[in-house]
Amino acid sequence: MPRLKQIIKGVAVLRERDGSTSRRGRLPVTPNILRWMRAVWLRGSQEEGYSHVMLCAVLRVTFFIFSRSGEMTVLEGALFDPRVHLDIQDISVDREGQLRVVSIRLKKFKTDQEGRGATLIFGRTGNELCPVSALIQYIKLRGTKPGPLFQWKDGTPLSCTRFVGEVQNVSLEAGLPARKFTGHSFLIGAATTAATLGVEDSKIQTLGRWKSSAFLSYIRLGTGQLVSMSKVLAQGDM
Repeated sequence: MPRLKQIIKGVAVLRERDGSTSRRGRLPVTPNILRWMRAVWLRGSQEEGYSHVMLCAVLRVTFFIFSRSGEMTVLEGALFDPRVHLDIQDISVDREGQLRVVSIRLKKFKTDQEGRGATLIFGRTGNELCPVSALIQYIKLRGTKPGPLFQWKDGTPLSCTRFVGEVQNVSLEAGLPARKFTGHSFLIGAATTAATLGVEDSKIQTLGRWKSSAFLSYIRLGTGQLVSMSKVLAQGDM
């Protein structure tokens, strides 16, 4: 049916346009921005409180596993469901007990059409952005009682809306355009950072759990990076 094919094609084009416009408006959360966020929380405080420790942990874990905020949180107003949402029992550490490697079992994520879930692994970085040390510090405060992995001190699960709100609030305090940071900013930032460091496209696609080359639209390279790339290309076949 040619006419039906044209209609479907037209809808696809409109969706692509809307999606690309939305993506262009988002800013990536980069390692430096993670540092600024922590600095803002620590400003005027001698020690980190429970909420700051929890937020630092979820921010770093979300970034280092190329995740979307919805995969780490619960929808606003929704009840926590351990069959769907991230539970503390979905966390495991390396067998040697050295706390160098952490595995997170995602039971559901955006591109998981088959519902198979995925096991995501990250390790120590040896610097102030280490996601392993941040998560361990948080769990020491949270305890190991079954329930949402990321929750407030009263046991209320961290919602996606609150997560994004906290990111925007701290971004505003840091002098950044808060509204341009969304739940996808961590995924965009991780993909951009990896691309800047020369990580292969195939690895970025695997890390972000993309089914196609759509991940390329998440990579944001600045003018300086593009200029340096031109210099590299100019040396080809020399």
